[in-house]
Amino acid sequence: MSVKKTMLVIDDQYGIRLFLSKVFAEEGFEVHLARHGRQGIELFNETAPDIVLLDIKIPGMDGIEILKELMMLNSHAKVIMMTSYEDHYDECMELGAADYLQKPFDLEDLKERIYASLSVAELQ
Repeated sequence: MSVKKTMLVIDDQYGIRLFLSKVFAEEGFEVHLARHGRQGIELFNETAPDIVLLDIKIPGMDGIEILKELMMLNSHAKVIMMTSYEDHYDECMELGAADYLQKPFDLEDLKERIYASLSVAELQ
């Protein structure tokens, strides 16, 4: 029996959170959702997710600040940044992001990146 993987989605857009929650729950993940940085950091501490999907453009505490804090809490955290902007790639990768994905993203590409980050060889 395999252990259920946990995912944390931090995105201020309700539709994105709802979509990712539905898709990855069907993939067998336990999905936690946060609409802003503080909530995301609290859930990160409470749930110790296997993977985090993090938007960069979030009102208040932006994704770069959130990434810095997550990496201070766990330098081995697997965080995939999601954004409509290209200009933060180098900074995110230097801060320890596992991957960087532009919106709108292809769902199959996102799944592949998640499983690659989790070191799972095949999509299930």
